[in-house]
Amino acid sequence: MVEAYVLATVETGKEYEVAEDLVKHPNVREVAVLYGIYDLLIHLEAESLPQLDKIVTEIRSDKRIRQTSTLIAANILQA
Repeated sequence: MVEAYVLATVETGKEYEVAEDLVKHPNVREVAVLYGIYDLLIHLEAESLPQLDKIVTEIRSDKRIRQTSTLIAANILQA
């Protein structure tokens, strides 16, 4: 299992609309609306790096998404 976080900048005023659409994707675990440089934090899970690449490419193809930065999580620790 591969986990990643995508930071996304979207069209002004489209933050909640894009977030609501993204949470419908089967590999999206959660989406948070942010205030600052980035508009969304998207938590993804995939079976492999090639699948993750396909999912991120799919997300980036949304015309409302202006810019992304993907962070692949090597190990997640929980309290």
